[in-house]
Amino acid sequence: MSTVALAGDWHGNTRWALARIADVAERGVALILHLGDFGIWPGTSGRTYLDRLEDACTEHGVGIWVTPGNHEDWGRLTRLWADSAHAGQPLHLTKHIAVLPRGYRFELEGRTFVSLGGAPSVDLAKPEPRRRLVARGDDHAGGRQGCRRRRVRRRHARPRRPARALRGRPRCLHPH
Repeated sequence: MSTVALAGDWHGNTRWALARIADVAERGVALILHLGDFGIWPGTSGRTYLDRLEDACTEHGVGIWVTPGNHEDWGRLTRLWADSAHAGQPLHLTKHIAVLPRGYRFELEGRTFVSLGGAPSVDLAKPEPRRRLVARGDDHAGGRQGCRRRRVRRRHARPRRPARALRGRPRCLHPH
């Protein structure tokens, strides 16, 4: 089976991202699955970041598939998917960097993956530490059909306890 690298929370840090691309290429890895807060930002800084990473991906033969996080430029992504002839399909920001839409299922080496994606940030003007909000109904976090409750953090924080390993069939982590 081919090896893929998992990464996350680069937040547009060019130096860090370039080093990670070189690291995975040195280990013979050709695909990075980025799990959110990649650095899809508006303006010249966002474009420069993508251009620098594209150059590194070309040089090292590495591709990056991004599951968007809550700190991406969701306005831009939404417009691009709406204007795209491939709505609901990966959006290629560059030749080697693609963004996966919410609820996107794909296979690698016979294994199925689902990219759920993050919600646009819900930070409010006066955030309260560790406060949680619960959203009901079908929200924009597609791919979680059947889940009626969601826990949405107002800020990016590490979990209090380690995640449980999932065995067997995928299931909703927030039973209704």
